[in-house]
Amino acid sequence: SCAVLTDGKVMCWGVNELGQLGDGTITDRNTPVEVPGVVSATSVSTGEPQSCALLTDGSVMCWGSGYFGDGPYSEMRAPFDAIGIPSGVTQIAVGRLHSCALLTDGSVMCWGSNYQGELGDGTNIPKTVPVATLGVANAVNIAVGGGHGAHSCAVLSDSDIQCWGSDGQGERGNDALQT
Repeated sequence: SCAVLTDGKVMCWGVNELGQLGDGTITDRNTPVEVPGVVSATSVSTGEPQSCALLTDGSVMCWGSGYFGDGPYSEMRAPFDAIGIPSGVTQIAVGRLHSCALLTDGSVMCWGSNYQGELGDGTNIPKTVPVATLGVANAVNIAVGGGHGAHSCAVLSDSDIQCWGSDGQGERGNDALQT
């Protein structure tokens, strides 16, 4: 778990076997520890093996083990600037093995595992840097799912919801269950 403090710092606690607490170690923590180098966070999103913070300038910092940095499952025990995300991010959503960013223009960029099309780029090839999600415009909110049903969704400005990725258990909400 992670929390943003009123001064923009981030504190995390819990399992840390992949560096997802961002304190530079792989030591589990029962009490919150400060994530060094993150000083102007507005929000934080956590997944199973990684965490990301949105900063006041619209940039993103991530840490843990995931599809970013030097390649799939690279272990980054301390925060680093997420590569390939333009400034102007308004929201981040971190899932089990993929993450997405909502940009000020209403577009969405995602990165990570993509075996079920959860990045929305028209492929099923994992990406270590963010790619544009095709066909999503005017998004105002995003969410990602993980586990066996990796998917992503965006709420659009007209209140419609657009989802992509796995639909094996109805995750996309389009009544098209797949087996």
